[in-house]
Amino acid sequence: MKKISSLILILFFLFACKKSVKDTDTPPPPPPLPPAPTITQFALESNYVDSVVTITGTHFSANGDSDVVKFNGTVAIVKSATTTQIIVTVPPGATSGKISVRVGTQTATSANDFTVLVRSNEWVLRAPMPNGLLKDAAAFAIGDKLYVGSGNKYPLGGSTAEFWEYDTKTDSWTQKADYAGPANTNIGFSIGSKGYFLETSGSGSFSEYDPATDKWTQKKTLPNSGRANPIAFASATKGYYGLGTTGVVKKDLWEYDPSTDTWTQKSDYPGLTTSDAASFVIGNYVYVGTGSSKSASATNLKEFYQYDFANDSWTQKANFGGIPRYSAVGFSIDSKGYMGTGRATPGQWLQDIWEYDPLSDTWTQKADFTGGAAFDILGFSSTNGGYLGFGIGTNYMVAPGISSGVYFDLWRYFPQ
Repeated sequence: MKKISSLILILFFLFACKKSVKDTDTPPPPPPLPPAPTITQFALESNYVDSVVTITGTHFSANGDSDVVKFNGTVAIVKSATTTQIIVTVPPGATSGKISVRVGTQTATSANDFTVLVRSNEWVLRAPMPNGLLKDAAAFAIGDKLYVGSGNKYPLGGSTAEFWEYDTKTDSWTQKADYAGPANTNIGFSIGSKGYFLETSGSGSFSEYDPATDKWTQKKTLPNSGRANPIAFASATKGYYGLGTTGVVKKDLWEYDPSTDTWTQKSDYPGLTTSDAASFVIGNYVYVGTGSSKSASATNLKEFYQYDFANDSWTQKANFGGIPRYSAVGFSIDSKGYMGTGRATPGQWLQDIWEYDPLSDTWTQKADFTGGAAFDILGFSSTNGGYLGFGIGTNYMVAPGISSGVYFDLWRYFPQ
């Protein structure tokens, strides 16, 4: 009898436990989904890449990071958002089609298509750099970011170590760590994911900037520095600087290897001794041309040469398409190069732009630089297009009662 009672108790315990586990294993019902977003309209049915579009609807997230907006599948940058309105820019690479907004797991799609217009041979004004007015500044591009700094804050101040990053996707500027070298730097280049400032006219200070850490590191001093108006450019793995004047106009070229922090002299520029030249890089070659053979007021040039990084060799190409000049600017977009602006004489400032096709070795005149006639403009070849900005031109009003010959605007060029 005692054994039977014990067995009954054990069975009752197991049944109770099983029932308890079963009860607690039942998942609670999922919370109801929030109302799905809807798109009621968007301002303008067509516009260009980089233009601002306002999307109106319901149940968007006021946190713009939670709104995923796409133009025919291409993700856009959200500038601001409320629950009923999202402001975005048409992203690079976007094509005509539907606009969609995803909030959480739910997506709204526009009833109508948005038409992406194609710019052709056109300059578009971008956001100016905060605290602009930089004369003799240095610059470089890394991927889709542009970097500008040092120089002179003429006429509102003296030398500055300020350093800024421009995001080509969001059309916005962010101040970064001050440049660590001499403030009056006038040239820069980038190698891979790092940027470099070269102080060529003084001590030859040479500094590396790492965007990942926002830090500057001093590198090997420039060889044969103490020169004005040189050129600087870079291949995928090496940096270069040369030409310019030390009182005597130069034609030497030096190569920097970041893996060993060393400089090596390369083949001299085959043209005339040249100062104030311009350059741009396309693939495995750099193209160098224009400049002055003696001084800023002497013989201006339209010579044009190609340098092969791999073979350390120069090849003469068709002369620059415009009139001879110095203090011009160069940049590249995909497989084409662009060169222009500058000065033909001390009183003649230029704004013409020429496109170079390396396959046909020909020049074609394009739309004048909308920013106006200027020289010492900064040029950028980024993964998001070609940009020009800053420079020195005619009097430019910067504040009530204050004018300057120094520009602070930035422009993007759309070749096609």
